[in-house]
Amino acid sequence: AVLSSNAYGVGQLIYGVNRTRQLLKEAVTILGLSLEGFDANVTPILPVVSKANHNDYEMQISQRLRSALTDSYLFDHHQRKQVQDPISFRSATHILGAALHTVENCIESLDMFLSGSDDNPLVCHETGQIVSTGNFEVIDIALVAETVGQALTHVSRSIFQRIKHLNNDQMT
Repeated sequence: AVLSSNAYGVGQLIYGVNRTRQLLKEAVTILGLSLEGFDANVTPILPVVSKANHNDYEMQISQRLRSALTDSYLFDHHQRKQVQDPISFRSATHILGAALHTVENCIESLDMFLSGSDDNPLVCHETGQIVSTGNFEVIDIALVAETVGQALTHVSRSIFQRIKHLNNDQMT
């Protein structure tokens, strides 16, 4: 770790990815509260809808959301103000699922990196050879980290849009 120029950045990324995972869990709970506050249509999170999409990550988020909404009045048939909710409500599980997918991809890349060596030069323990490498190049880590950042941008945009709708007294 003292010699690697990547150790500090990778350590920060590991910390950030773990925080992002926690954020996504909390975002599902907050989404459930938002759905209740908005009197939202729950059909977009029904199992039949998730299964039709064939997206494992969206299905995971929808399942977590349904669990968070256990015994919610939203599943009772009642008259709602609107038939179809704004996109920030309807697409929320897709956006959170995509963010979860990017986090899992990032963790997979980190696991691969951490199981190897980024030494340069590398001392081969079998032969004792000292060889030059390019193992210090971590473009795969950088790309997945950037993708997590982009995913969080979409998550925050969706949350902002839901807040706008929740604050609109003509819609709530």
